[in-house]
Amino acid sequence: AGRGEGGFTGGDELAVRMMRNRLEDDFLKVRLKARTVHLPFEEAVKWVRAAARWDTKEEWEEWIEMGEGKNTYIPSNPEKYYGE
Repeated sequence: AGRGEGGFTGGDELAVRMMRNRLEDDFLKVRLKARTVHLPFEEAVKWVRAAARWDTKEEWEEWIEMGEGKNTYIPSNPEKYYGE
């Protein structure tokens, strides 16, 4: 009854959908431009030592690959990020 394709009426509903799409697009643009910030080396070392989950580089790499609880402030590849 008066509804367009997909049960969509337009008017306020259209305005809400358009605003939601615009906000989602703006959010995505900001996230894509955002630079990842990691802890300074000494702070990263403290975090990793406090976690004490890895005995070897291989264990660390396996843990990163699994995506298990990684701290977003610790780089996945510390050697590359901080240098050797």
